[in-house]
Amino acid sequence: MRSSTPINVTFTFNSVTSASEFRCGYWNFSEQGSKGAWAFDGVEMVSMTSSDGSTVVTCKSLHLTSFAVLVNAGDGLSDLSEEELKALMVVSNIGCAISLACLFLAIIYYLTIWKEMFEKVNYFIHFNLAIALFLAYFLFVLAIQLARENEGACIFVAALLQYLFLSAFCWMMCEGIMLYLMLVVVFSTLSKKWWFFLLLGWVPALVPVVVGLATSHRQYGVKNSSGQLEYCWLSTNEGIIWAFIAPMLLIIIINSVFLVIALVRVLQARRRQALKKSSKVSVNLDLFKALFRATVVLLPMLGLTWVFGLFAVNQNTSWFAWLFTIFNTLQGCFIFIFHVVLSDKFWNNSHIKKMRRSVASSLRSSQFGSTVYSTIKRSSTRQSSSKVERYSSTVGAQLDSLSEPSSDVPTVNKDPDKLEEKTKAMEMAPLDPKAEQNVTN
Repeated sequence: MRSSTPINVTFTFNSVTSASEFRCGYWNFSEQGSKGAWAFDGVEMVSMTSSDGSTVVTCKSLHLTSFAVLVNAGDGLSDLSEEELKALMVVSNIGCAISLACLFLAIIYYLTIWKEMFEKVNYFIHFNLAIALFLAYFLFVLAIQLARENEGACIFVAALLQYLFLSAFCWMMCEGIMLYLMLVVVFSTLSKKWWFFLLLGWVPALVPVVVGLATSHRQYGVKNSSGQLEYCWLSTNEGIIWAFIAPMLLIIIINSVFLVIALVRVLQARRRQALKKSSKVSVNLDLFKALFRATVVLLPMLGLTWVFGLFAVNQNTSWFAWLFTIFNTLQGCFIFIFHVVLSDKFWNNSHIKKMRRSVASSLRSSQFGSTVYSTIKRSSTRQSSSKVERYSSTVGAQLDSLSEPSSDVPTVNKDPDKLEEKTKAMEMAPLDPKAEQNVTN
């Protein structure tokens, strides 16, 4: 994520012949068996002053922590160079900041459809997943500031981080279960019980946290060879890190099964559509596109990209640490784009429509904006029907095909009396309210 608060250590020497004699380092007991050896990574000399026959040297210890430490079960990250660790830290900072902003917007949006979340439980699951990830990212950004201040506070932060990330995974599993109910189970009553998913999303994560604290609370907080706290997370020394990795792997395996089922359903539905075409090459291309879109949409929601971090075991596999950091710090951003911005419900939301009309009014108020608006109006009125057709092949429509009933999907679980009519023409309509009305009519 980011570096913890640096520690400055000052040494005073009475007899010095040359500045080249100095080099800041520390004794790493994990090197060369039990004896240990000198190490110099993360430590640098910041100043050297001489006066009255003595020399004062100040060394700074700066430990770098990236998002990849969450699944670092061994010493894989310790093999990376300081430059690469700094780069991972920067990427982690940027990714977490973007995801926090996107998750905040997603939470605000779901609050505008609060009542519908209890009728359509998939929205309820999206909302809680966004909350869990937002809190986990936010605490992760701030956690390392507490690492060197107080051991008790660090244990609390590490345990809370473990709970929030495990809760996020439980909600990802709820996403997989809901996906299965929508595509396979006919008229499932379970898909309407929001309280069941509320318990499944927040309660099971307490078990490994409570057990870990009861048996190995001293391992909550990663320490260096000198016994100083580096950051607030689960230690790898006594295997307590597996109190997070094991549940994570179990949920990833379960969601992988749900993903395969979803892809098979998409393949079956698209094959029936594609077989109507005459070109065999075109049929295969359409099937590939459908599978690719479904995979791109579902991977962030199901959390399958977290497995990348487990393969970053040494310098030769460091690119897995990069994949893990990039994909998972941006997980909140992907969820916001694929499951909020590209959804029908978002563009049909009354607040979004008001905002569109406000933008249209602002455009018309200026000369330049009036010209732009007139161009948009003419082109969108002329091409509205073709836009709807093109949108049906986007990632947003691909998600709709997984979560909404259609003739291509053989079974659904929604009550036919409460099915909401799709209005894709409305969502792609021009900014002008009159033009929008013409499209819908």
